[in-house]
Amino acid sequence: MNAIAIVLLIFGLITLGGGIYFLVKNVREFLKNDMERSLLDRKKGFSISLVLILAGGALLGAVLFSGHPEWANKTVYEAGSLFEGQAINYVANYVLSTIGAGFLAAVLAAILASFTIYFKKTKIKNRKIPFWIMIGGIPFAIAFFLMWTNGFGPYLYYPLVNGFYLGASFGFTTTAGPKIDGTLRIAFYAIIIISGALISYFVSSYYFKKKYGTKGMLDTLFVVAFLGGILGARVWYVVGNWNREFAHAENPFLKALAITDGGLTILGGAFLGVVVGFIFLRLTQKKTDPRFAIDVCVPTILLAQAVGRWGNFFNVEVYGSVVNINSGWSWLPNWFLLQMNCINGSLEHLGPGLIHVPLFFIESLFTFGGYFLIKYGIGKGLKKWIVPGDLCGLYFLYYGLVRISMEPMRDTTFNMGTDNSWSMCNALIYIAIGLGIISMFHLHDYMKKENAKKWLPGVCSIALMVMAVLFQLLPSLTGSASITDANPKIYGGFELIFSGKAPTYLVSFIILCLSIVAYLVYLFFNEKGKEKEANIVNIVASSSALLGAAMIILGQNWVALNDGSAFYSLYYGFTLAGVLPIWAAVLSFDRLPRKKKGAPTVEEPAKEEAIEAPKEKEAGIAEEKA
Repeated sequence: MNAIAIVLLIFGLITLGGGIYFLVKNVREFLKNDMERSLLDRKKGFSISLVLILAGGALLGAVLFSGHPEWANKTVYEAGSLFEGQAINYVANYVLSTIGAGFLAAVLAAILASFTIYFKKTKIKNRKIPFWIMIGGIPFAIAFFLMWTNGFGPYLYYPLVNGFYLGASFGFTTTAGPKIDGTLRIAFYAIIIISGALISYFVSSYYFKKKYGTKGMLDTLFVVAFLGGILGARVWYVVGNWNREFAHAENPFLKALAITDGGLTILGGAFLGVVVGFIFLRLTQKKTDPRFAIDVCVPTILLAQAVGRWGNFFNVEVYGSVVNINSGWSWLPNWFLLQMNCINGSLEHLGPGLIHVPLFFIESLFTFGGYFLIKYGIGKGLKKWIVPGDLCGLYFLYYGLVRISMEPMRDTTFNMGTDNSWSMCNALIYIAIGLGIISMFHLHDYMKKENAKKWLPGVCSIALMVMAVLFQLLPSLTGSASITDANPKIYGGFELIFSGKAPTYLVSFIILCLSIVAYLVYLFFNEKGKEKEANIVNIVASSSALLGAAMIILGQNWVALNDGSAFYSLYYGFTLAGVLPIWAAVLSFDRLPRKKKGAPTVEEPAKEEAIEAPKEKEAGIAEEKA
């Protein structure tokens, strides 16, 4: 680093540090005062602090260019790159980056200060001022970030570094770089995932504190659910990619444990994280309303996913097909497009004018917007029509719809399963889970009403079971054999079930049909008022439904096809056939007898009379004495 860069660095740190110090001091003094005050009362102190932060950020932005004088020699993009032959203006980029860095630092400081004041100080005049600074500052922060990074983007090397390693030496890694033995590799992907999870935690904690008035209620829950999510993400990735990536490895089980080599799927992680978190919550915080908890915590996973998807950006993965930059993507910043021009695991590029469709970026936008749609658009706007628990179901439904609409656009390099059917099936499962959760809670609340139709849950279970049976027979909703060519053969459900190629599916088909009969018998006993017999048949029907579902989901490992392939990939029909019976059993759960908590027993009135009797006797004696 040359002398100019060192001087700029020192002055930049001093100025920025001083600005942050005075800003924190002003915020703390504003919060300490118990009187109702306006943010404008300290506008001078806040203004001076932000100006110092702006200046310090600009000086630090200039350090980047001053420390790399060789950048001035790069006047055009190199041959073979995305912008091959286009001119690079060093002075314009220097100014753009410096101004962007300064204003970005000032806007971020204003957003954080407003956030702290808005959520921590209740007595404040013109409360809308910090709120709109906080919300309105976000687009400005994005704009100045793009100015800053667009300035130095042409001078970076692509693919961008995606992590660093510690140990015998220190350095940065890329997707195309070799592994270095004896070092600990820290991937940006992991840091970004943890950052997203922390955002989910802080948002959820805020609403818990607002309702229960206690801090730290989710501390342990966050750790447990996060670890469960990581486990689920890895397990589901291994299961889905077993034949593509693990089955033929030298030691497949050790390879499955090598999580540092990459390989996580959000669909499995989110599901197991929710399940583990819910169970832990019920065991440790029994006084907490579980439906409030899932409505608050589960939708915030969308925020974590919106942030976490940017880990794919650094890993050059989850990209779409190759398109021309002028097909609607030229508005993106140069560093973003140059990364989209890279090929996964290689130092080679697609060539001039070509990029991958940034599916990870599209999904990040959809998931970020999805949280506000669910939390406020539906949670607030449709408050009269929803019940507690619906927002949890809407998360699964919404994310399933997002994934099922995006999977066909995925680059085949990043497919899961033999023909991307694994990701498509998971998306369908998410949709089914979402609809199941919503219907379960609405049905649960409906059955508590005095005029509820007692036969409705049974009819719903039968309808789901009939759909599960029929979906297996539709040729367009079946499965594909895992064969080596690029066009796997599609098998109809009828062909698989009744041709002897899949005996497991034949048995599961029979079990599901018997379960339908059992539910019909349940309705008969329920109509006749034979509650005991109805409950027994209900248990038999639900158990049969769960057994049939398990055989469908696990049966892919026991299919013997005539073409010699040893693996069968679940497709749409069999996926739904495995999910719908589970929800039929869940809906029937409400029909099982339960002991009501706090209900008075037969002996309680007698005890009350026994207590009141001596009092009446004493009153009679008192009257006689009078």
